[in-house]
Amino acid sequence: MKNKAVTINQINGIDHYYDESWNCHSIYFYDPLGNIVEFIARHAIPGIEHGHFNSQDIKNISEIGLPVEDVQQASEILQKKYNVGVYKSSNNVFAPLGNEEGLFILSGLNRN
Repeated sequence: MKNKAVTINQINGIDHYYDESWNCHSIYFYDPLGNIVEFIARHAIPGIEHGHFNSQDIKNISEIGLPVEDVQQASEILQKKYNVGVYKSSNNVFAPLGNEEGLFILSGLNRN
């Protein structure tokens, strides 16, 4: 059977990224259809073990990205419908809604 693996995206030779404001480490790769996939380790969630990572360490789907034409309008609709707030901060092209255990990530269609 063929070995199935993904190529982890790298920037300047670095394949994992730490985001201080979100207190997390992430890796990114593309799925077979060309969608961006992120594995994210949120350090503020209790009960997470540190050490060698394997498939048993995957706990949940933490974020779902939603590309939208109007981020602010979509944000207002989802906040009202699902009673969620903005996580950290948002702007006209990016809005995370929810909390560390589950986020809608709204992204403008033209966001780079």
